[in-house]
Amino acid sequence: MTRFCLLLPDDVDGLLFDSFLIEQYGVYMELAAKAHSTGIVTGANDATHVAVLVEAFQALVADPRLRGTRSASDGCNFQLQEAPSGFHVADCSLRAVLYRRRQWRPLQNAAGAIAAAALSPYPPGIPWVAPGERISSMVVASLLEAYRAGCAISGLHGAELLVAVVDDEANAVRGC
Repeated sequence: MTRFCLLLPDDVDGLLFDSFLIEQYGVYMELAAKAHSTGIVTGANDATHVAVLVEAFQALVADPRLRGTRSASDGCNFQLQEAPSGFHVADCSLRAVLYRRRQWRPLQNAAGAIAAAALSPYPPGIPWVAPGERISSMVVASLLEAYRAGCAISGLHGAELLVAVVDDEANAVRGC
């Protein structure tokens, strides 16, 4: 399976583009947003499916009905300078996270805590932190920067940007 995230031209609305793909090509994307469209190609897709995608994306550039439907300032304007690297070993198993007490903590104070939920910026919608992993200061800084740039962050709640973490005090006695 391959997930791809299409960064749309500055003047094309992603939601309108999504409707265009469905109506004109019968193509359903995984997730549409103002400035991006995310899709998946799996082993069940063959070369003809990919050819339809290519044709639809080429039509995007040429179709005047899609152009001028969004201002360049809409959506997420974030370019990650340094991606979270390598494979992460979870500090807690998923089972342990599910049965431990949680607390809500502001993202800016979450470095060093163990995540109780995934944190996924969109685009591309791929988790940077999975439940049970320790949240690094680099991830906190990058997520805050992405949020300020207009990206949606799955796993953050409210205007305070709260993140669910494993309760340190309740779990110190039992371990994780």
